[in-house]
Amino acid sequence: MTVLIYILLSIIFQISMIYAVKSLSNSKIENKIILIIGIVIFAILYKLIVLELPTELGTMISIFYTIIIIKLCTKLSMKNLLFYMIVVWIIAIIVDILVMFLSNFFTTNEENKEIFKFLGTLMIVGAFLACGNKIVIKKINYLKNLITKLHLSYFSFFIMLLIYFTLGSICINNMNDKGYIVLVIFIAFSVLLFVINFIIQQFQIISLKESIKLLNKNNEFYLNLIDEYRILKHNLISNLSGIKSVTNKKTRALIDDLITEYNSILKLPKNFKEIPTGISGIVYEKIYSANNSQLQLKVDNKLKNNIIEILSARKFNALCEALGITLDNAIEAAEQSNEKILYLEFTEDENKLILKIVNTFSGVVDIDELGKKNYTSKKKGHGLGLFSILNKKDIKLTTIIKNNKFISVVTVNK
Repeated sequence: MTVLIYILLSIIFQISMIYAVKSLSNSKIENKIILIIGIVIFAILYKLIVLELPTELGTMISIFYTIIIIKLCTKLSMKNLLFYMIVVWIIAIIVDILVMFLSNFFTTNEENKEIFKFLGTLMIVGAFLACGNKIVIKKINYLKNLITKLHLSYFSFFIMLLIYFTLGSICINNMNDKGYIVLVIFIAFSVLLFVINFIIQQFQIISLKESIKLLNKNNEFYLNLIDEYRILKHNLISNLSGIKSVTNKKTRALIDDLITEYNSILKLPKNFKEIPTGISGIVYEKIYSANNSQLQLKVDNKLKNNIIEILSARKFNALCEALGITLDNAIEAAEQSNEKILYLEFTEDENKLILKIVNTFSGVVDIDELGKKNYTSKKKGHGLGLFSILNKKDIKLTTIIKNNKFISVVTVNK
């Protein structure tokens, strides 16, 4: 293949690469004169840059030269320019490796090598031109938005490209060893699948964090709504009480019934807003189901972090299960006692999240037997609740009796 054909191919290759970046980024060529001069200079220096230097070095110089030309001719930021150049480079490398794979089925003499290089260049040019397709542009920019959300470093992508580029060079230098080429191609696609899987997982993490923020906002909204409802109920009952003082006996009886009905709705502890987000629903459900106006609940929340954010999904589920079981036991025991006190304390340190449940109780509890299978202090209990908690690896439960109070401490590692 003559030098003239090589130069012509290089010009087509470079123009198609610039076209791909321009199409994907939806940018305009602001200075066409600099673009033309840059392409002409590259064509003149092509023999020195590409033909006289090792393939790897020549290709690197060509890519960096193209980046400089595009930067001078467009208003693309360097960050966006690097992204689109990385995408274009990846496309070229993948096509190049596929061409090397196809060449594996043919006799690789010098003439065939030149033919496959020529075909490879044309296929890459075709891939660059395909970047002007609206669907391709949409998909690439969707990927760009994902990477922007993930805050991934472009340095990581350059490392991946260097790996692919090295693999491509190995293929070129070992075209006669078909087994070697198949191994390299397998490694190349394995790395690609790993990167894609990593990006998907990171995006899922971002989505979960956004969901948590949304849940927190919803929780705050409904807490404020409950506050407004309680104020409305209080004012309504006050107004009804005021009206009752100037009505007859039958009307007062009717108003008393209304007040009793309103008072029975939405019975929540006064400091229910202190319960941490993430487990507040469990506590609300347990307290509300108990429906005992005499139960005195105190909450002391010293957590600085959101429970959902500092625990893995498995540990969070284990904590919820442990909280549900210990709360059931504590509420039932407190209701049967004279004082009817229930105290919840949430604390944390660098490594652990600690939940303390303190309740009053009546009767006798064998602390040494507690937690053993089938042992229960309840009349209708089965003794399996605490037993199941104590056998979980992610949760640690300790129980003590102090000053006639039963204390359960649930600890989970962050």
